[in-house]
Amino acid sequence: MKQNHFRTHTVEGAKALNECGRYLLVDILHMGVDCTNGGVTSPENVVGKAFFVPCLDGNWTLKDMTPEYRATRAIVLEVIPPAFEGCPYRLKVKDDPRRGMAGGNWAYTSDSRFAETYGAPLAVHDRHE
Repeated sequence: MKQNHFRTHTVEGAKALNECGRYLLVDILHMGVDCTNGGVTSPENVVGKAFFVPCLDGNWTLKDMTPEYRATRAIVLEVIPPAFEGCPYRLKVKDDPRRGMAGGNWAYTSDSRFAETYGAPLAVHDRHE
């Protein structure tokens, strides 16, 4: 297995991932009661949507997505840098200036590139009050 420095969960690693321009398609995992307060990962909002996370070896780029697809179906997420080195990465909606909280839903895919990059499912911070 190749060594991947992004699994060390650093601010520099989060920045590099967000700037790489490549993405993986992921699933949203719901863990029971939804606490997103109507966030993008709430069960009623994920129907017909496709979620993407940054990944150096990802097979999608923003250029692969038509403007209509991005406007109506694609939800592009970005990595929130860890507060302290070694803390887990978290996700938020790309270019959303609001500071969100975890609403109880997670992003994950069985694609091995996700596991190599992140190691585990990531909390999506899409709850806003």
